[in-house]
Amino acid sequence: MLSEIVDTFPEVATTLRRPRDPMGLWLLDVQQADLFIAIHWSPHRDMFGVTANPDPDNFDTRPDDSFASRKAATVRVLDLLGRR
Repeated sequence: MLSEIVDTFPEVATTLRRPRDPMGLWLLDVQQADLFIAIHWSPHRDMFGVTANPDPDNFDTRPDDSFASRKAATVRVLDLLGRR
């Protein structure tokens, strides 16, 4: 996912965060100008969450979109970035 995003939009800034707990969520933050996208997933479950411009003070909110595959989540992120 990260390579597809950066290859398509080389100007974006990204931060990939690995979970401390092996069963925890991975986090990928993507920023393009004033658009911030948070992506989270677990390699142990086929579920990806994508949130555009998340509230930094509220970590308990559900993602804007949920996807059952990495490919579908990647398509959504590329769509959000392409609308800029």
